[in-house]
Amino acid sequence: MLKRLSEWLCSFSSDKYVHLLCCQYIAFIVTMIFRTVMNRWLSAAAGFLVAIAAAVVKEIIDDRFDWNDIKADGIGTLTGILMVIL
Repeated sequence: MLKRLSEWLCSFSSDKYVHLLCCQYIAFIVTMIFRTVMNRWLSAAAGFLVAIAAAVVKEIIDDRFDWNDIKADGIGTLTGILMVIL
């Protein structure tokens, strides 16, 4: 199912949607988990760091480093965090 969703999102001629959504989900989940034991700003920082670290590691593993992917990852990360702290 995730593979079909990924292929559908990439059918819009760009994989930036997949980058945005994956980082959004990672940031949201990590922030929600840490929100149970930390205040809102520390949990947001943890969510940000984990999502961006995952994005950078993914780009390092790829054949070429794409700054536009990192931009999409950053937007997804921020929206995922905002969904929790607002």
